[in-house]
Amino acid sequence: MILAAIVVAADEDYALRVKFYDDVRAANYAAAADEGEAYLAKHPDDEAFALDVAYAELNAGRRAQAEARFRTLASSGNAKVGEPAQKQLAAMSGASGSANTGGTRGYAYAYSDYESRFADVFNGAFVRYDLEGPSPAIPYLAFHLTYDTRSGAPGVAQIYNDNAAVFNGGVRFPIGTYGYGFFEAGYSAGLRRQPSFLEDRYGFAYSRDYGTLSERKPHALLNGSIADYSRFAANIIGYGQASYDVTIAQPLRAIAGGTVAFDTHRLYYNNYAEGYAGLVVRGSPVWYVRAVALTGTYTGRGVDPPSDPSYRGYRVLAVFGADLK
Repeated sequence: MILAAIVVAADEDYALRVKFYDDVRAANYAAAADEGEAYLAKHPDDEAFALDVAYAELNAGRRAQAEARFRTLASSGNAKVGEPAQKQLAAMSGASGSANTGGTRGYAYAYSDYESRFADVFNGAFVRYDLEGPSPAIPYLAFHLTYDTRSGAPGVAQIYNDNAAVFNGGVRFPIGTYGYGFFEAGYSAGLRRQPSFLEDRYGFAYSRDYGTLSERKPHALLNGSIADYSRFAANIIGYGQASYDVTIAQPLRAIAGGTVAFDTHRLYYNNYAEGYAGLVVRGSPVWYVRAVALTGTYTGRGVDPPSDPSYRGYRVLAVFGADLK
């Protein structure tokens, strides 16, 4: 019986590979990427196949997943895998002078975040569309949405205690592979009776994945931002975040991480450090749900913090993210 089960599993895996290459030939890249990711979840050490999956992900518009996979493969001891991965990364970053970005021109992101310590749900979205391919200065259009179900909840960072739909145009300046400076300006339409006005923001953002949530291997994320916001009276707000997650049983992963934040106006709720741990369920390549317990403290930089600067609670976060062609 054990031998029979092994044979059946092997047949199923072979069928998945065949279907993957059939969908690639038919230019059905989204389906191919799903099939390739499912196969690699069972066979994470098949580097040659992983390279083909990375190209399928890129053509399917899953730039973040493809780039993370190419980076993993770039250090392969197999030259037939490592060298193509390195060349593709160079093309994606614009280092080769190629405009090949796998057909992607931007990114769409949305979230809904329940915070137990505020008994509040924060919703938001961000869409960026590049008007040109890779270059030292890339013009783009951007849309920002923030919507707080308890507008004005005390103790909430300005950037989350805001209700607006913001339409901006800007320019970003790539710095290395993972970071960029930016400037954008436009119109903020107030929601929930907030005022409308012209606004601008400029700063630096950074984000790097080590691996992906779709693989069985551990995954780490580093990201951060520092920006000057005219909408907050030229307050400069910065944050940095790091997290690490491992597979328990697909699609369930354990995660732990931390965040630090600060601002130049020294508003206590913009100056904090926190850690969290919990679970992540990746429902598909474009969305996941994370539930974590957290503990933190408002730091000494902030003015007039609560008498007890420490806090704890839980957070349930649903995230959608996809590349745009």
